[in-house]
Amino acid sequence: MRQREVKLWYNNLDMGHTLDTLTALYRSLNANIFTVDYRGFGSSKGSPDEKGLTVDADTVITCCLKLPLINKATIFLYGKSLGAALAILTALKYKVHIQGLILDSPFTSIDDLVKENYPKLSCVRELLLRNHWPNLERIEKVESPLMILSRKDKYETHAQILFDAAKKNRYKEIYKVEKSEDIAKVKTFVEKVMKEYSISQ
Repeated sequence: MRQREVKLWYNNLDMGHTLDTLTALYRSLNANIFTVDYRGFGSSKGSPDEKGLTVDADTVITCCLKLPLINKATIFLYGKSLGAALAILTALKYKVHIQGLILDSPFTSIDDLVKENYPKLSCVRELLLRNHWPNLERIEKVESPLMILSRKDKYETHAQILFDAAKKNRYKEIYKVEKSEDIAKVKTFVEKVMKEYSISQ
């Protein structure tokens, strides 16, 4: 078996809810795909707080890097919603191995979501929030090629804000997509990055 690029799928649901998408990605990209149930989701126990999920993400990427059939120079991270927050953080911490970052319906921060959806709590937001996920602050430091998939949901404006804030990326693109379009966009992005933006460049 030859080495292939790997996709790390960080999702805010359990694996059972994403099998169709994972299967489509596998067939389209001919890639190894690594996915897990994070704590608090699917069959995994625990509470999905920021500290615990960060430990899980570190465990996943460390495990991937130890697999003998994984090309450690062609790893792509794919994160959706809360998973996008984990993907951004992982891209910062392991940038030497991350060839591309794909964010699906990302948000700027938990603070911003609370401010938008629960404006009456703004005065006590800092006292109540234990998880912040400062994605806007972090994405400004990400250097990996970036693709953002924006959908018609509550995160739509967040996607554009994050895209505009990403200044250090060697390459970036953003698309407003329907469900039927996302696999094709991901395939095009991966092929372009693999061809034109290797980690060594």
